[in-house]
Amino acid sequence: MAQQAPQTDIESARRALDETLMERLRRGLPATSHLKAAIALDLDGGQGWTVSIDGRRMSLAAGVDPGADTTVIADPTTILEVFSGTSSGVEAFLDGRLRVRGNLALSLRLGGLFGNDDAPPRFERALEVRAAGLNTFYLEAGTGPPVVLLHGLGATNASMLPTLWDLSRDHRVIAPDLPGFGESSKPIRSYDAAFYAQWLDAFLDEVGVERASLIGNSMGGRVIHQATIRTARTAGRSLVRRCGRRVHPDLFNPAGTHRLLLRRPPDLPRGATW
Repeated sequence: MAQQAPQTDIESARRALDETLMERLRRGLPATSHLKAAIALDLDGGQGWTVSIDGRRMSLAAGVDPGADTTVIADPTTILEVFSGTSSGVEAFLDGRLRVRGNLALSLRLGGLFGNDDAPPRFERALEVRAAGLNTFYLEAGTGPPVVLLHGLGATNASMLPTLWDLSRDHRVIAPDLPGFGESSKPIRSYDAAFYAQWLDAFLDEVGVERASLIGNSMGGRVIHQATIRTARTAGRSLVRRCGRRVHPDLFNPAGTHRLLLRRPPDLPRGATW
C-alpha cells in the first residue's frame, strides 16, 4: 500500500496546481488547440477544478462537474507533475496513480495543453495530422528507430499504452487512432484493408517516417499484412497478434513484445503472425 503524502505536501502541491491553472488561463491555450470540451480535475476527494476549453479560450470553475467530458482523478502532486512535464501521464495512468473516467484521449492531451514543452522525449505527446485527407489523432513517445502500433477493431490507441510506454525507452513510438475510431476522422465509406493500407502509407509520410517496424493487434495486424503487400516501408519486422490463434507467450506483456521486436527468436519468422 502506497504511503500517503504529508498533509503539508498535499496543500503545497494544491497551491502550486492552482497557480499553474491560473497562469495558463492568463496566457490562453496553444494556437493549435481546436478542442471544445470540459475536463474535470478531481483531486482525490471531490474537490478540484473543471477546465472548460473552446479553441484557445479556457475558463476555470471550482468543483468537479459531473457532466464533464472526462474526469481525471489523482492527488494534486501527480496532476501538477503531469502538467509541469516532470511525470508522464501514461506512466501515472499505468501505475494507478492517475485514473480517468470518460474520454481517455482528452486526458492524454492535458500535458500538451498546459505547456510541458520541456518534458523528456520519452513522455507521450498527443498530436494530429491530416493523412489521406483524414484528420488522424496519434500519440508519440521516445526517440530512436520508429515503431508504429496499430490497434484492433473497436479499440483506440489507448489499448496500446503499455507497449508504447515500454518501447519508448529506446524507440520513437507512434500509435494512431485508425480512421473510424477514437479521435480520428470517421468517413462514410467502406473500411477495408486496402483503404487502411493507403491511409497508413500517407500517415507515415506526414509523420516523417520512411521505414518502420509495425506492431498490430487483431484488425491492426490485417492492416499490416495489406500494407506490406502495398509498400516496402516496413523495416523487416512486423509483429501481428491476432485473436483466436496460438499467441507467442512473450506477446502478452510489453517487455516481451520489446524483446521480440529487437531480436527475432529462432521460432519467429519475419512478418510473424499468430
